[in-house]
Amino acid sequence: MPSHTDAPAPLIKLEKISKTYAGAVPVTALKEVNLEIGRGDRLALLGKSGSGKSTLLNLLALIDKPSSGALLIDNRESALFSEKEATTYRRQDIGFIFQFFNLLPTLTLRENITLPMELLQQNDDELVRQLVREAGIADKLERYPEEVSGGEQQRAAVIRALVKKPRLILADEPTGNLDLETGLHIVGLINEICDQFGTSLVMVTHSQEAAQACARRLKIIDGHLLNDV
Repeated sequence: MPSHTDAPAPLIKLEKISKTYAGAVPVTALKEVNLEIGRGDRLALLGKSGSGKSTLLNLLALIDKPSSGALLIDNRESALFSEKEATTYRRQDIGFIFQFFNLLPTLTLRENITLPMELLQQNDDELVRQLVREAGIADKLERYPEEVSGGEQQRAAVIRALVKKPRLILADEPTGNLDLETGLHIVGLINEICDQFGTSLVMVTHSQEAAQACARRLKIIDGHLLNDV
């Protein structure tokens, strides 16, 4: 029988993960990375371009596979996931937020936001109303992406990632195209909603200000992960 001191298994655990890309000159992007991501954890990943940050996000999303080491999701080795299971994991459990918003230009903000729910055959109008109200774009929902500001597009992208209530948010430079004030508003919105749903967050950023909003700040240097910088 488990003792009361037993901690729950982490959502994701990386054990000596390395990733090498083949080529005339092989490139090792990650070198024996160890990391645990608990439920509700919020991590900022800092590092120069080419240091391995995006590679780590791709591994966490099962878009790419490690060259060596073990990546466990809910204590299950990800190497055992079928292609269908990996796709289901990305669709149901992960919300993606990108630097360049990636909104579909032919859809209104409302249609962009609700698209993930439609793909999962979900419907929660009250949640959508709540999130767009908190994001301050409730009056912009019938506009197309080109008709609103970059900050408003990113707010819509954040809500799109969160509206299906994923267990993990992977954010790749979510404030990179925004001014400091707008970027910090976006990070604050992400944090508020992660708090509300107990969602874990891994955010790649160059911004020290954005990183300060996360409980854990990690740095990648030449493929090596340095904890809590």
